[in-house]
Amino acid sequence: MPFKNVVSWNAIIVGYVHNHMFDQTLNMFSQMLIDGKFRLDQSTLVSILSACSHLGSLEHGKLIDSYIKRNNYDLFVTLGNALIDMFAKCGDIENAKAVFHKMPKRCIITWTTIVSGLAVHGKCIEALDLFDAMCLDEVKPDDVIFIVVLSACAHGELVGFFKLKKKSGNPTGTRSPIGESMFPSPNNLIGDGAGYGIPNRMWGRGSYT
Repeated sequence: MPFKNVVSWNAIIVGYVHNHMFDQTLNMFSQMLIDGKFRLDQSTLVSILSACSHLGSLEHGKLIDSYIKRNNYDLFVTLGNALIDMFAKCGDIENAKAVFHKMPKRCIITWTTIVSGLAVHGKCIEALDLFDAMCLDEVKPDDVIFIVVLSACAHGELVGFFKLKKKSGNPTGTRSPIGESMFPSPNNLIGDGAGYGIPNRMWGRGSYT
């Protein structure tokens, strides 16, 4: 194309991500930075961060984080979730926590992503404490975060199961409000999630919204 605009760049970047061509995604992002004429929108930044997460490329993730800060992007929920996910999956849990604490608004996916990240990095007590904070913040837990917290309990050999039920509004421990089938034995979860006790299907929901 003799002339490219921001729509052209966004379209090709998102297309590469959707087709799992993550190296090409990052290469296109680098070319756009060199071109220097256009500002990416937040949805495209989320796509690029997803590519970094899949590749485990912390170097590129930090580059995008710097780009976001330098261009004064608002840290909306979707972008913040993508940054937390990228940092956690690329091994930088401290920066993931920093993004989490900077976010003015959070959703259940925000909480699930950071709790998962903490558990994967062996910070199981901190993961459970954050789950407590989420409940105190009156965010309603869903089945995904319940399983993530159970996994953290299993990995950390913590007696957190009854505490989890109490926080979910079920102090008697007789039956989970989301169904007993959603509570597999914590011991059965060990071995998933790269050996960290996080089920593979929970480590990244596939969506940041």
